[in-house]
Amino acid sequence: LFYTLYFQIILLGYSIGTAAVADLAAINPDGLIGVVLVAPFTSGLRLFGKKPKEESTSRLDRFTTYDKVPKITVPVLVCHGGADEAIPVEHGLEIAKRAPRAVSPLIIHGADHMSIFNGRYLQTFRRIRRFLEEEVDLDHDNENNNNSVKEG
Repeated sequence: LFYTLYFQIILLGYSIGTAAVADLAAINPDGLIGVVLVAPFTSGLRLFGKKPKEESTSRLDRFTTYDKVPKITVPVLVCHGGADEAIPVEHGLEIAKRAPRAVSPLIIHGADHMSIFNGRYLQTFRRIRRFLEEEVDLDHDNENNNNSVKEG
């Protein structure tokens, strides 16, 4: 018998977790069909230097989402609060601009860093649901999205 298993993976990261998600998504793991980044930042030093659009990344920067996002080959959804003081919305907009397959981002003008994802703004979860139902890449590289098990 020959079994083929298909995995469909959607990565979701929030705040500092968006850096880890971008790192993983940039290597295009088998089965990846979508990425959600909630309150992402372009890079650590860009965040602290208040320069989200700075083109060159310092070698000292350990969080380099700015450089990783262009390597992500599946749809990317960015959600960000317009009143986020921890990670200004310009970071999220820059990430969305750099993602080759970005879908329309969600910017909630009254939301801050915590309220964008703590249930206060249901728009966040509605937008993520729409992304999952309508915009993820269900047919992305099906040849690489399987693991086969052969029994003899």
